[in-house]
Amino acid sequence: MPDWDTAEATEVVVGDLNTGLTMSNAAVIIHRMFVTPQATTTGVGGNIGTITATAASDSTVTAVILPAEGQTEMAIYGIPSVQTAYMGRLRCNIDKAQGQAASSDFELRVNPNPDTQTVAFLRKHDISLQSTGANMFESNFNPPIKIEGPAIIKIQAHANSNNLDGEAAFDLILVDN
Repeated sequence: MPDWDTAEATEVVVGDLNTGLTMSNAAVIIHRMFVTPQATTTGVGGNIGTITATAASDSTVTAVILPAEGQTEMAIYGIPSVQTAYMGRLRCNIDKAQGQAASSDFELRVNPNPDTQTVAFLRKHDISLQSTGANMFESNFNPPIKIEGPAIIKIQAHANSNNLDGEAAFDLILVDN
C-alpha cells in the first residue's frame, strides 16, 4: 500500500536481484511478494537465494522470500482507512519431527492506528498448541471479527522449543467504506 488512505496496490519490480532492486513507489506495508519464474528457471520455486525487502528509510526488513519458496509466507495484512476487514477464520499449526514435545502460543494482534505509530499491537485472540496431540487448530468467528482501517493484522508465535515449525493463516473479507 502506498499510504494508509489508499487501497492495496501492486508493483512489478524487474531487474537483477544480485545487484539489488528499488521499488518505483513508496509503501507503508508489504504483506506479499512473489517471484515470477522465467523460462530459464530450474528447480523448485522461483528463487535460488533469499530475497529481502528492506525499508529505505531505516533499513527494517519488511518481507523475506526464503530460497526455493517463490513467495513470502507471512501472516500479516495492512488495511487502509478506506476499507474494513472482516475475519472469519484463523488457523494455526506446529510441526516438530523429533525430540521432546513442544508447544507454541499463537496470538492474533491488531495495530489500530499504524498511521501514527507502528509498534503497538493489541491482542485480540490466542491459540495454544502442543506437538504431542492434534497440532492444528482453527477458530471460526461467527459473526466475523470486524477490524476497521487503518490497521495492521498479524499473527505472532511464542514457542518453548528450538527447531519448531509454525504456520498460521487467516481469511479476510475486505469491504470498501
